[in-house]
Amino acid sequence: MKKYIFTGLIVALLLLSNYSFAQNDWTTNSSNLYYWNGTENIDIQSNATSAAVYFNSIPSNRELRELRRDFPEFELNAAKKLLVLNSNRQISGLTSVSGRRAFLERYDLLDADAFEVLPMFIVEGGYPAWFTDKVLVRLRPNVNISSIASYLEDYGASVDRVINGNTYSLNLSIFANQLPLIQELKNRNLIVWGQPDFRVSIEKTNDPLYPEQYQMNNTGATIDGQATTADIDIDAPEAWAITTGNSSLRVAVMDDGLESHPDLPPIIGGLSPVNNGNGGVVAGSNHGVACAGIVAAQHNNIGVRGVAPDVQLQSINIFVGGESNQDIADGFYWARDNGSDVISNSWGFTTFFGLRAECGDNPYPVITDAINDVAQTGRNGKGCVIIFASGNNGQNCVTYPGSLPSVIGVGALTATGVVTSYSNFGPRLDVVSPSDGNGFGVRTTDRVGGAGYASGDYTLEFGGTSAACPTVAGIGALILAVDPNLTGEQVHDIIRNTADDMGPAGFDNQHGHGRANAHQAVLEAQGNGGGGGCTPGAACDDGDDCTINDVFDSNCNCAGTFTDADNDGFCVGDDPNDNDSCIPDDSDPSCNTGGGGGDCSTLDNNDFEGGLGIWNLGGNDARRNSSDSNFANSGSFCVRLRDNSGASSSMFTDDINAAAYDQLEVSFSYIVTSFESNEDFFLEISTNGGSSYSVVESWVVGTDFQNDVRENETVTVSANLTASTRLRIRCDASNNGDRLFIDDVVIKGCGDNGGGGGCTPGAACDDGDDCTINDVFDNNCNCAGTFTDADNDGFCVGDDPNDNDACVPDDSDPSCNTGGGGGDCDAPVGLEATAISKRRATLNWNAVSDANDYDVQYREAGTSTWTDRSTADTQIRITGLRNRTTYEWRVRANCSDGTSDWSVTCEFTAGTSSSGGCGAGLIDGQRGDLTFTTLSAYPNPASNALNVQLNLSANGNLRLIDVMGRTVFEVSVGYGMSTQEINVNDLPKGIYFLELRSEGETQIEKVIVE
Repeated sequence: MKKYIFTGLIVALLLLSNYSFAQNDWTTNSSNLYYWNGTENIDIQSNATSAAVYFNSIPSNRELRELRRDFPEFELNAAKKLLVLNSNRQISGLTSVSGRRAFLERYDLLDADAFEVLPMFIVEGGYPAWFTDKVLVRLRPNVNISSIASYLEDYGASVDRVINGNTYSLNLSIFANQLPLIQELKNRNLIVWGQPDFRVSIEKTNDPLYPEQYQMNNTGATIDGQATTADIDIDAPEAWAITTGNSSLRVAVMDDGLESHPDLPPIIGGLSPVNNGNGGVVAGSNHGVACAGIVAAQHNNIGVRGVAPDVQLQSINIFVGGESNQDIADGFYWARDNGSDVISNSWGFTTFFGLRAECGDNPYPVITDAINDVAQTGRNGKGCVIIFASGNNGQNCVTYPGSLPSVIGVGALTATGVVTSYSNFGPRLDVVSPSDGNGFGVRTTDRVGGAGYASGDYTLEFGGTSAACPTVAGIGALILAVDPNLTGEQVHDIIRNTADDMGPAGFDNQHGHGRANAHQAVLEAQGNGGGGGCTPGAACDDGDDCTINDVFDSNCNCAGTFTDADNDGFCVGDDPNDNDSCIPDDSDPSCNTGGGGGDCSTLDNNDFEGGLGIWNLGGNDARRNSSDSNFANSGSFCVRLRDNSGASSSMFTDDINAAAYDQLEVSFSYIVTSFESNEDFFLEISTNGGSSYSVVESWVVGTDFQNDVRENETVTVSANLTASTRLRIRCDASNNGDRLFIDDVVIKGCGDNGGGGGCTPGAACDDGDDCTINDVFDNNCNCAGTFTDADNDGFCVGDDPNDNDACVPDDSDPSCNTGGGGGDCDAPVGLEATAISKRRATLNWNAVSDANDYDVQYREAGTSTWTDRSTADTQIRITGLRNRTTYEWRVRANCSDGTSDWSVTCEFTAGTSSSGGCGAGLIDGQRGDLTFTTLSAYPNPASNALNVQLNLSANGNLRLIDVMGRTVFEVSVGYGMSTQEINVNDLPKGIYFLELRSEGETQIEKVIVE
């Protein structure tokens, strides 16, 4: 059975059965609207303020007359047979099959050979996108196209073409099948990534006389009546004294097309990917010619000067109109295959209606793959030099793809050395370069005559990071002219390392590594190290705490020579007459006479350069990767945590034998990107080998830290430390774009626990619970009570004033029935769940008099294991929930005279608008009055048994229906929460529909049997 979404018979059946199918349409089914970018799911959501109409053949203007009347803002792309409509209001009818057909009929588009209309979709991060009839996938190395042939047939897909290596374009005009195909291939581990080939929206990131080209050589002159600041430039004349490039180098300007200009070198080829054109300009193309002049305008002739005038130019036009992801990727592959050495990109992805793009995200893996591939395989394996503008939104986020580690992201300065108000910045910014500001613009080439920005052949008003980017692209060409054997990454490193530092010392988010310097970059490429080089063995300082015998090695790296002259280990402060040649740290275990400083000893010190050490990654939302080097406090590595997926969003230690210490001291450096209001992260401790953790301290954005500002923390951890102590740092954000970077973690053990670094078994101690009688150290230096039920009535709190129990830890024993529950400590009431989202909810209750704090438990309904939390407040925010899943929860109070009973058990469902509350909960094990009905099925697809989780406000009826409308399973279901198992092992493979009817309401869930 093929897995098509049937748009005829099924729709008729659903309508005849009085189904409310609109709410289940694939365009609004948020739980299934995502694709896979190789590391994470990328969510999308429909937005009907724009739409795309799809045709089998190009319509005439007459056929579009009615449509153009209501939607004057439209764009028809002949190459893709796609019409994009824009509106300042919601376009009705686009989120149901019947509504979309009615739209086509209303404007007579079916007669114009249209076959579908769909709303625009917003890709996670705010990027607007429209579906096309293509899907893009990169197969895993051990998978070939024949391996997925059966899946392509099932979903109605076919191979369009091979893009690059194991990357394919697939034809799939059944739009509802595109995401399910990607999801199935991902779930079966057949693809590295998969995405629809969206039609996307990108934006340009905007001699008259050489003396006015202040970005090349700023003498402090006044331009257009405005003052400049001397030497705020790239030192171009000094670089030109060494090289002006050469004709064997090719710089591709990926923009809106190039054309011949008397001040530009020859254009030796080009491509317009959307229509397989030659890269020439189209109507309104001015931007690319202006960028090309900054890169390569000829010297000493008629107009302006470019940074590298002796190179050749190539034109890649990605602004013809209607470009898709694959068109843009094809531009990069063309550059690689046609000998491009440097690729200049003064553009980036737009965001929708002011939505902020996520920093460092990867919304379109086909483009990311192409850029990364060309950065590695271009120039016959040495890699192309790829330069991007940082973007012109003035936001703390370098615009994708300029945020990728494989490119150089360039921001903009004014001629007075101030970062421009429009220039995007952040931890992924590499360098800055002068551009417009202070009332005047960059001088560069314009289209000849009146076709461009100005009436002549030059413009005086170019600017933005668009002008800063080609300046640095030209520097990349000068570097390669000096040493063509350098790899692309080496060129990138030279540009970063030779930039003139600006702002705070070292890297900062506003200036990156500093202002690009062509002269120093060329000197570095010549091997002069910026004019100095190094003498191996000469003194230097590598920046650590040790400066004795720091010398340049044969590779000009600054490194210390460490010798343990007195054979006592490298100890800090262990001996005033220490003879060690260098004292880098106190990590040597033989250092026991004072190493560690005071009464603390270092248990672990990790900068993650050599690996994770005692630290472990919790799951897919944690990583140690050199691509995060910009966020490292030192070196090239740190640990990145993201999202709020519980343990998966954490890093944790091995067991630390901390039993000999009273407390731990934990120091670390961190920087956070893209956290939203009230998002936070935690330091947690476990004393039972990781079976459970408790929060030591939390840090909240806006209160304890700001995004993109480095912080250093030292936390004292006071707990009953054991030989099985673990520490955990856990991220509690809302999505994959919210990221926490941890570096340089030092753990110290401080004080002693039982005398002099050990303990005396049997000696008195306190394990911190409510009982202190007979708490003693055991043989492992763990503090534990000796519990005996002397009067044989169970371990009860307050059950008998003459209780003879040696220890009274809690009231959990069922035989404790004479007062367990904590005296006058009442169970909380007024329970309500609020602010419910797909992954989070806030649990609230009324305060209990005399309560010190509260214990909270929650779990997925129908499961047996509770998750434990505690708080001193009367509310708690829980995260990491599963969308459309019902949760039970309860709370109890801890008072000075004991602990209360648990409250009634209440419920809420993640991803619903219901406010939850105990009206929808369980009271003493019985169902209260329900205010909602939910239906969910798992696993989906199913092969043997399908489990249907129900939450009904009244008795109902559940059916499983095949695509012909026949009932293959039916059962009556009582009100309340239950799980129904359906055996699907003998059913034919294909699509089925679950129908739940209760109190006149009908819900439908699509399931697949495989």
